[in-house]
Amino acid sequence: MRKLLLLLSILFPFFAAAQNNVLEKKVSVYFTKATLEKVLATLNKEYSVEFSYSDDIIPIKAIINLSAENENLKPVLDRLFKDFNITYKVIKNRIVLSSPLTQTIRGLVIDQSTNAPIPGATILIEETSPVIGGTTNAQGQFTINNVPVGRPAMLITCIGYATKKLSNILLGTGKEVVLEIKLSESITQVDEVLITAKRSDVSHENELALVSARSFSVEETKRYAASLGDPARMAASFAGVTGASDESNALAIRGNSPRGVLWRVEGIEVPNPNHFTTEGASGGVVSILSTNIINNANFLTGAFPAEYGNALSGVLDISLRNGNNKKQEHSFQAGILGG
Repeated sequence: MRKLLLLLSILFPFFAAAQNNVLEKKVSVYFTKATLEKVLATLNKEYSVEFSYSDDIIPIKAIINLSAENENLKPVLDRLFKDFNITYKVIKNRIVLSSPLTQTIRGLVIDQSTNAPIPGATILIEETSPVIGGTTNAQGQFTINNVPVGRPAMLITCIGYATKKLSNILLGTGKEVVLEIKLSESITQVDEVLITAKRSDVSHENELALVSARSFSVEETKRYAASLGDPARMAASFAGVTGASDESNALAIRGNSPRGVLWRVEGIEVPNPNHFTTEGASGGVVSILSTNIINNANFLTGAFPAEYGNALSGVLDISLRNGNNKKQEHSFQAGILGG
């Protein structure tokens, strides 16, 4: 045994020196669009560098562009093989080429509860450099090529789903690995979100009127076309409301009769605050109330609060403005509704 160890210790430096001598050969090569097979044959012919490889593993038909001027063989080989994931080692003055064995992993990622495909899921192969991975398509399918054989581990992530890890996947060169991966939904408890908003200026002043209500000022009645400063004629411009005729400010709300409209002035129900009306009607030609004494009007078209119990079609609730309580003021207006 001692004699064998002594012999190996004597011969090992010679083997190492022989390997180093091969890789330290000075070479000068110039290749443009040449195949890898031609490059290896040229190095063998001109510099007596012998290569051993398998055509099934090494892409000998690949196109090469390579140039070197009086360089050592090792950096030239490093540049030659770096794009093809080819490794090499020297055995008895012969350079043996090899390529890592790889295989394809493909499969389907689905929801655990509904079995629906999950698009956009990310699949990563752990402990690979550079990182190998992929994502699922619209049908939840994925394909990852060139995965080193062995027992790799996979990490599957997707927004809204819990992360899943698959370990010790048996991956050989004989056949592809086809997986069906089920992800469970990830439930995250967060604090509640409170949304508040200021009361809109088009809402009703009565807090009990939650829907189908609108408040508007007399100033608005002066800006609407054909309103003539009359709150009723302005209300005819709202959705679901139409005027009975151009000669009357009666309102037909959602197809109901104008007789079902309730008028209120300062909280008091009035039969009909309009000029030139007929008995039992709810409208007339012009309003009795001058625009100079009206503050605002509240218009309701349905779901009335309990205080409007005498209404069938709609409610027009008018508030009068407060005057000056310290001195008398006067105004003059000429028009149909002047005063």
